[in-house]
Amino acid sequence: MNPTTRTTQKIERVPGSLTEVIPALVRITAKMKLLGMLVVAATVANFAASFVFPLRQEHSLSAQDFAMGLGATICGLLGSILFESARKEGDVMFKEVSDELQWYVRFDPEPKSTTAPDERPKLESRLALRSFAQTTDLPLIPGTYGPLFYAVLNILIVLGSALLFGLRRT
Repeated sequence: MNPTTRTTQKIERVPGSLTEVIPALVRITAKMKLLGMLVVAATVANFAASFVFPLRQEHSLSAQDFAMGLGATICGLLGSILFESARKEGDVMFKEVSDELQWYVRFDPEPKSTTAPDERPKLESRLALRSFAQTTDLPLIPGTYGPLFYAVLNILIVLGSALLFGLRRT
């Protein structure tokens, strides 16, 4: 498959009108909320399996605890990657919907003498935009580097645990 065909297929999957884009943005927002919770839960599970459980077991890291920590690390990494991917996809839609709504508000085909537009954007559109904007940050770590922070933290937790406690065979 050549690159032009792949690009054409991607463009064809993108919703075309506001009535299609707003529900897509709402779905992405819901997906990001779930992924954000998954990343936090995986990080907490990773910490518990890597540090809390070994401290209860005579300061040694069992293979089972290491495997749980490693599994939680993988879940945290995948969740971070998927979150960032969804954020980028939603960001494109967010910007386009914002531009579209501003176009309708600013450039009325029949200008009136009033300072405010006759019609405001629909509440559903405004709520979808605001909800997406608030969901672009991972819980507890705001900003663009939140997914990277969680990914690095998960890796450091499992490596730190392996170095601190070592592995014992059970």
